[in-house]
This record gives sequence, C-alpha cells and structure tokens, in this order.
Amino acid sequence: MTAFASPEAAVAELSKLLAARDWAALAACYDGAPPAVFYDEAAEGHAAGFDRWRHPFPPGWRYLSHEVAGDVANIRVGIDIDQGDGMIQRGLREFRMRKSPEGWRVVSPSGG
Repeated sequence: MTAFASPEAAVAELSKLLAARDWAALAACYDGAPPAVFYDEAAEGHAAGFDRWRHPFPPGWRYLSHEVAGDVANIRVGIDIDQGDGMIQRGLREFRMRKSPEGWRVVSPSGG
C-alpha cells in the first residue's frame, strides 16, 4: 500500500503512474477498493481524451488546492490547454483523499 506525505505530493506521483498506465501501482494508492476501471478505451467525447480517464484524473493535470474536513480532503486538479490566439481551455477535476497514520491515500469514487 502506498501513502503520500501530502495531497500535493500525491498528485505529482499519481500523474506519473497514470501516464505509465501502471494500474497495479495506482491501485495500491487507494484507501479501500480501487475503482474497477481507471481508463476506458471505448469512451468517446473530449478531443484530448480526458473523458477516457475515470479516476482519479487524467495524466498531466496539476495540483491546484485542497480542503481538509477531518481526515478527508477534497483535492482540486486542473490543466490549461493553449488553443492559440489567446484562447485557453481549462479543465478542473476533484477527487478525495483520506489521511491515515501512514499518510494520504486516494478514496475510491464509490466511497470505498
């Protein structure tokens, strides 16, 4: 089981695992059961494929902020995509983490 010193440190490491599609290592970062699917090859929609990433967020996104309530934090991540001519498309996502004596771990989208 993998735990992180802070939510900010977690986002950087999770992004690396997501980019590498290291599902086993990613699953070890969850507090409880990880989601059944991290990435859905069949999903269609966003041109950059962001909707294919189920949890916790697509790779390449960065930490923005977090709010803590008890031992759970709501983490905000985002990405800015320069579309040219001064147009910036922004993406935002949120996911939860839980703090344990070992450190911060991702909470499954089902609440696990």
